[in-house]
Amino acid sequence: LLELQICSDVVEFPEVAKGTFPKLQTLDLSSCESLGSFPEVPKGAFPKLQTLDLSYCKSLGSLPLSLEVLTTLRKLTLKGCKK
Repeated sequence: LLELQICSDVVEFPEVAKGTFPKLQTLDLSSCESLGSFPEVPKGAFPKLQTLDLSYCKSLGSLPLSLEVLTTLRKLTLKGCKK
């Protein structure tokens, strides 16, 4: 579990490489209102990610098509994202 909730100063999530988070199952970036982008996701970067919470990331404009490589992802939350 990696929680970065309510991080108003986070503007972008850093680039990730294959094998960066080999055991991460939940990534919670909810209420990071200044988060404007999410990086491209290379195959193997989050091999066990099941939950990605981007709710209330009001500045988030779009998500990369590369999220399709997250084959274990079961829940993607975008509630409250205005763009």
